[in-house]
Amino acid sequence: MKKLLSTLSVFFLLIGIGSGCQQLDKHNNIPAPEQGAQARVQLYYGDVGNQQFQIEEREIIFPPDQDRYSILLQELIKGTDNTEYRNNIDPHTVVYGNMKQNSDLIVNLSQDFNRFGGSIQEIIAVGSIVNTLNTFDPEIKRVKILVEGEELIGPSGNPRGFMEPMRDNSNN
Repeated sequence: MKKLLSTLSVFFLLIGIGSGCQQLDKHNNIPAPEQGAQARVQLYYGDVGNQQFQIEEREIIFPPDQDRYSILLQELIKGTDNTEYRNNIDPHTVVYGNMKQNSDLIVNLSQDFNRFGGSIQEIIAVGSIVNTLNTFDPEIKRVKILVEGEELIGPSGNPRGFMEPMRDNSNN
């Protein structure tokens, strides 16, 4: 509990520092759908062998009083029913929040996100988040992932920083 409070404090401190540049994003330049309206988005998953991304189009309701980025991430984390796709994100992952700065988005996820079965699974999971959030392009160009308020560290031992969408040769 103490660690959670500490993490939340750091996250809100980052929000406070960033608020001079941009407010927490609940209303941005892309028109929000009407209350109860649906929008078609693309969710990125790995294929069964984690060799390339697969795109699942899904209709999602974006209530105007809720954060669209968090809703989109929660849909991605739920996973897919398509047996040819693989969700590499632990389903227990919680979206704590996000902060938008110009066309950059910082997302804060629970420690569950950091549970990978190997570096390929990690690459596809990270790419799934970055590519899915890029659904809001040109609103979102780059994404930085925090885990419990700390920047996500890559297999190299270095922070991943802001990431642009990962593309591959998938047929979708």
